[in-house]
Amino acid sequence: MSSDVGATTRTLSYETVARRRYFREKQREYRRKLIADGAAIEAEVFHLQSILDGLQAKSLPSVREARIVTEEVVANTRLFCTTTADGAFMNTLHGHFVEADRFVMVLRHVEDDEAHACYPMLRQRHYRSWTEVRQVSPTHIIMQTVSHMSRSFRAYDGVVSSDELAVLCGIDVTGIEDDDQKEAYVRRELIRLANAHFLLWRQRFTALMQEFSLHVATTVYLVVWVLLMLFSTGPSVVTAKLYQPKVTAAGYTMISLMHVGALVVPKLCHRKSAATSLSKPPQPPPPAVTVRRLSSKTQSRIIVRRLSKRAATDWFDHVFIVFNFIVILCQGRQVYEMLSTMVDPTKVVSYAVIVILYSVLSPCLIFINNIQTKYTLVCYVDALFSFTLSCGHPMFSVAIQGLELILINPNLVRDNRWTTETLLFARLFGITSPVDFFVKHVMHLSTYFTICRLANTSHSADSNKDQSSVLQRSQQNRVMRRLNLAVSSGLGVVCAILLGRCLLYREPCPSYCVSNMQPLMDLGCHCAYANINCHTLGIDDPTPLLDPRIIGTRLVYVQFSRCDLENGLNATSVVPFQQLTKIQVIFSNMSSWTGPLPASLNNILVQYSRLETIPHALLYDIPPELSTILIDASPLKTIPDNVFNAWSFVQRLQLLNVSLTTFPNGILSMPHLTELNLRGNNITSMFPESAWPSPLTIAGLAGNGLKSVPWTAAKRGVNIDLSGNPIEDATTLDAAELKLVHRRSVILDDTPYCNVTEDTTCKHTCGPDCFAFMVGDFYCDLGCFTPACGFDKGDCDEFGFS
Repeated sequence: MSSDVGATTRTLSYETVARRRYFREKQREYRRKLIADGAAIEAEVFHLQSILDGLQAKSLPSVREARIVTEEVVANTRLFCTTTADGAFMNTLHGHFVEADRFVMVLRHVEDDEAHACYPMLRQRHYRSWTEVRQVSPTHIIMQTVSHMSRSFRAYDGVVSSDELAVLCGIDVTGIEDDDQKEAYVRRELIRLANAHFLLWRQRFTALMQEFSLHVATTVYLVVWVLLMLFSTGPSVVTAKLYQPKVTAAGYTMISLMHVGALVVPKLCHRKSAATSLSKPPQPPPPAVTVRRLSSKTQSRIIVRRLSKRAATDWFDHVFIVFNFIVILCQGRQVYEMLSTMVDPTKVVSYAVIVILYSVLSPCLIFINNIQTKYTLVCYVDALFSFTLSCGHPMFSVAIQGLELILINPNLVRDNRWTTETLLFARLFGITSPVDFFVKHVMHLSTYFTICRLANTSHSADSNKDQSSVLQRSQQNRVMRRLNLAVSSGLGVVCAILLGRCLLYREPCPSYCVSNMQPLMDLGCHCAYANINCHTLGIDDPTPLLDPRIIGTRLVYVQFSRCDLENGLNATSVVPFQQLTKIQVIFSNMSSWTGPLPASLNNILVQYSRLETIPHALLYDIPPELSTILIDASPLKTIPDNVFNAWSFVQRLQLLNVSLTTFPNGILSMPHLTELNLRGNNITSMFPESAWPSPLTIAGLAGNGLKSVPWTAAKRGVNIDLSGNPIEDATTLDAAELKLVHRRSVILDDTPYCNVTEDTTCKHTCGPDCFAFMVGDFYCDLGCFTPACGFDKGDCDEFGFS
């Protein structure tokens, strides 16, 4: 019994295997036949198209020269007349009417001309439209359009039949025998096709507008960076630590020109193709022809064409995966640098969230089987994310910083907290290293290619609509897609986990750490700007507060106020800070400073100290990138010339209220000096104007004893502030000198000129040692700390004065 059951089971299994083998073989035969029939049909269509092109080329030429347009203008109407190479007469009458709150345009299009006979088989159509644009608010309009298009007809045969319209438009009327039903069905299908064509046109128009706006915005962003790198002053470039500004500017200029070219050249191509398609009306079907055997050359062209289409479809996923992975790596590196550089958590987190979303969502797009939908979504998502991450987000951040400076307070450039954030922002989105150069250019080039691809989505949709239902079932594609999803999503998830850990589990910083960074891997405190007020903290020596174990080693700006510091800062206390850019010491008992200063230092400010001579730290082992020196309210009296020799590379020098009685001639030996400020001294005479350093653009000489204006230097472009000087020759000024005064290139506030004349450009002072620009400039000036000057508008509040 058991043996019979086993034999029966084996027989059934053999029959099942045989049936499966049979059906598989049938499926293979069917696929081979389908592929062969498809190739044959495509070859026949290609051959018939070549015959049709030949017949159209041999048709009768037009009576008038094609593509010649005549125009007649009468008042607000225009008549355009032309004849195409196919013999179609295009007569278009256009009229426009402008009223107070609306604009009306009327259009009449007639494909006929009574003076010329047309081709007998040529199909014609008449068209008319009425468009009204009405303004409903200062920012919104309403547009209404009514149009009518006649049915296709021939000049000698009347309207085209429903059967011919169905054949011409690809409408299937099989099974409809009644003429009225056929007529109604064809009409409905024509309306449906027209609506579909309008949707396609709207998609193309939207894509072009999006492409235009993205190209323009990216070009503006890159041009702004080019201008900043080429025309920024020396101290700004040194402080921002930009890498090869001229080379970077050249690279950004090339990418900007690519965007401009994408705006100009494709538009010409699109416009030309659109005009060609409009100028060629549908032609009658070609007569029956005999299909001949294709030549080997034609067959080769067909095979190459089919292979290229198949390769474009099969390799689309692979190209997208590689491109997507490279972009994600570059953007991930940018997130890492942002967390290690920027101090504004809102901007950092928003950028990181966008990168995480892109890395998680973008791999899912290639799982869409519909080729047209997938291509459209990929183009839109890539363009949106690439633009946002490379230009949009930085541009928004720049706009916030710029509007804050322009609209809120122009003196923010002296606020240490604001300048720290802005400096780190410039270092982040500028180019500061060779690796950064490569990453930024890859991101901008990817933005360019994704924007260009965005405009072609609708055109690609047309070319791929016959393949929109093709399902990609390749085993290799499935493996690649799943691998890409796993890797990209894994990177996004890991980045999200690290970001949450970085923000939620970070060690708190001390109270004097005003701005701090949040590196991705290090959870300690990394202070970027430390404001150490010894009076508030109840200490005399701030050195213990600079312990790297407390504030990290990424310090950029540090301010010491109301500290003893009789011998300056201890050199060993600032050694760990390799990124330290600015040291500001205010209200101290400093009488000497041994040094040396950190090699990365760019700015040194000493205000209200007891220095009687230039300290050793500012004479020897000076940092090579030191560009700004400010000494304020110190009894120096005289400065030897050898000091200025040591400062030969300094570009911004400010010696304020240091009791100078004569102009230091050593300043003339500073070849890179662009800004000089000697406010609040007792200088009565200047050196000859011919000896002024040629790079000098700003000269602050307010509050001295000068009696003449250096007009020669002012006329060559030097901005000079002579406020509070007893100027004698400024009561009678010629036209050129008055123009400089009115433009405030020469400032004469609180001088005999402003005291005698009623010049509205003059600004009066609130105290003998407090000029208008000193109030609310984020520098505490004791001369302005009076009730008449509003106690310096709060500049001295943080120091605990009363």
